[in-house]
Amino acid sequence: YMCSDCLCSPLFCSTCCRAAHMRIPLHRVTQWNGTFFEESSLKLVGLVVHLGHNGQPCPNGYHVGPRSMSEEEWKNMKMDRKPLHL
Repeated sequence: YMCSDCLCSPLFCSTCCRAAHMRIPLHRVTQWNGTFFEESSLKLVGLVVHLGHNGQPCPNGYHVGPRSMSEEEWKNMKMDRKPLHL
């Protein structure tokens, strides 16, 4: 990943990109596709912004995010909605 908003446009692996942008989630990143850098998002590197609690997850244990689905749930899922944007 490369961040065009960080000083000197550094290159990052996904883990370092996520860690470097925990406090600056509005930066724009691009990802190397083997030929050129294409638009990407911090969401795709797994960045989750926790509001409150000094940037840490809520200590009450509420989990917000993707949940795993069984194969049966996937089979029964209706695909009548458009996919969400990045």
